[in-house]
Amino acid sequence: TEASFGRAVFYGLDAVKQLINFIYENREELDGYTIYAHNNGKFDMLLVFQDYLLTDDTCPLKVAEDGKRKVICLNGAYIGVCCYTEDGKEFFFKDSLKMLPMGLDKLTRELNVEHQKLKEVELPNGQVVEINHDDINIDNWHTYEVRESQKIYCLWDSWGLLEALISFSRDVYEANGINITTCYTGASLSKKHFYINYYDHKKMPI
Repeated sequence: TEASFGRAVFYGLDAVKQLINFIYENREELDGYTIYAHNNGKFDMLLVFQDYLLTDDTCPLKVAEDGKRKVICLNGAYIGVCCYTEDGKEFFFKDSLKMLPMGLDKLTRELNVEHQKLKEVELPNGQVVEINHDDINIDNWHTYEVRESQKIYCLWDSWGLLEALISFSRDVYEANGINITTCYTGASLSKKHFYINYYDHKKMPI
């Protein structure tokens, strides 16, 4: 979405709120989008729920839970969540880890995308900082070194995941005619592939 919105970076103790409000403010353009995070089901979605979506009545997005739109859980992970606005816009949060079950470091290397997992980053002032998340805590998250290194690190993670999903999505669609955003897991993708490309309901009905 960089072409439409520029580079959007959210940082701080209210980063989840910044993200959700950004989605809401751009709801006309983002209506129907699928938003992926790697391990969304057991990490990112829980933060979104806890920090804003389910705990603040002023949140402009609501979780859809009706006959057509349901929260999809798998082994305690929220792998599919549809959120909507009062004016009828919808956004789908999904877990790319359940579609591509490997760490982001391995995934970006396997698909040979441009943005690989960073071990260290060069800050705008030229300082090189090694990434060690165990060193980040409530007392130093706002310091220059941590703030700027995490912005760069997370941005590269996001770009790497986006590139991996685009590459995988293109290959799947060209080979099988399937849009991966219609699936939740690798298993559901395999099942859809079977029904579309191999199953003959006339000759051998199930």
